[in-house]
Amino acid sequence: MKKARLLIILGGCLVLVAIFFLIQQFFPKTTMKIIAFLPPNGATEIALSPTISVTFSQTIRPEEQKQIFFFTEPLIKGASEWSADRKTFTLKPEGPLKVEQKYQLELSYPGKKFSWSFTTKKSEQLTQDEQIQLQSEADRNFGLAQKEILENYPWFLKLPILTDQYFVYFDLEKKIFVAKLYIRENKSLIEPLKKEVLAALESYDIDTSIYQISWVESP
Repeated sequence: MKKARLLIILGGCLVLVAIFFLIQQFFPKTTMKIIAFLPPNGATEIALSPTISVTFSQTIRPEEQKQIFFFTEPLIKGASEWSADRKTFTLKPEGPLKVEQKYQLELSYPGKKFSWSFTTKKSEQLTQDEQIQLQSEADRNFGLAQKEILENYPWFLKLPILTDQYFVYFDLEKKIFVAKLYIRENKSLIEPLKKEVLAALESYDIDTSIYQISWVESP
C-alpha cells in the first residue's frame, strides 16, 4: 500500500516536471530587449525640450520597473513615466536643456546596460519659441535664487554700507563680510572703525558672531 502511494507521488512529480519542460519548450521565457529609443544615438541639433524615451520588446511588470535605472550626464531633471502598455519609459525634462550640450544617457536593466548620446542645438539654430523658453527659465532661476538669498539673508538688500570711513559688503560665494577701512595710514583708527562697522551691521539685525569678517585696511 505504501509502495503504491509512493509510486503515485513519484508519478505525479514526473508529470509536473514533464509539463514544466513542455511549457519551457513551447512558451519560452522572453528576454527583455530594447527595440527603440529617442533621441537617436549621436544625433545633433536636438530641440531643447526633446522626447527622451526607451521602448522594450515586452511589457515590463511593476516589480521589473523597479530594477531599471536611468542616468544622464549632465543631469536632466524631469518627470519619468511608463506608457499604458508598460513597454515605453519616458523622461520629460522639467525645463529647456542647455544649448549646444552633449548629453550622455544610460539605462541599466537586469544584466545589461544600454548607452547613447545626443547634442542639442546651437544658439543660432534656436526657434523664437525656444529663445522665449530659455529666457523664461533664466528669469525663473533668477527669481528662485533671489528668493533663496532673502530667505537665508533677510538683511541682504540693506547692503552694502558705504561711508566716508568704511565700505562693507557681503560675499555670497564665500559667505563672509568684507569691510574695507579707510584709515589714511592712521593705525589708531582701525579699532574704532571696526567697532563702528560691527554696530552698523548689528543695527540691521545681523548676528556678527556667526559670520567671518574680512578686514581690509585701505589708505
